[in-house]
Amino acid sequence: MPDAESDAITLSVPQAVFASTANDGPRRPLGHDWIRELTNQLLGRIKKRLSQLQVNLQAGLPSLATLDMLQRLQASNKAPSVYQFRTLRGDVIVVVDAVIDYSAMSYAGALELPNEGDIILF
Repeated sequence: MPDAESDAITLSVPQAVFASTANDGPRRPLGHDWIRELTNQLLGRIKKRLSQLQVNLQAGLPSLATLDMLQRLQASNKAPSVYQFRTLRGDVIVVVDAVIDYSAMSYAGALELPNEGDIILF
């Protein structure tokens, strides 16, 4: 991904899906915190998969979409990849706006990586 500053992954979740999440009383997460956490988890899964293809993905902290970011996406001459997932309460949409060189990927399945849910002590 040559221009990492303009590359982005965007996660869009309908309000009805957010409303169906577990309610922890007064500790119910705010929508922007919840979507950043889901985006972080999605990016972690993508990084794990890409590491098996010898791609070292560098990512920053998730942030909320801004008007400037959306305008840059619309003005971009590259077409983003859009993935749509149907749920009972609406469509979850993932937009990947990045230049990916698929020819540079080389599968190395023997790489030992932690499994989802593993505890990693620092």
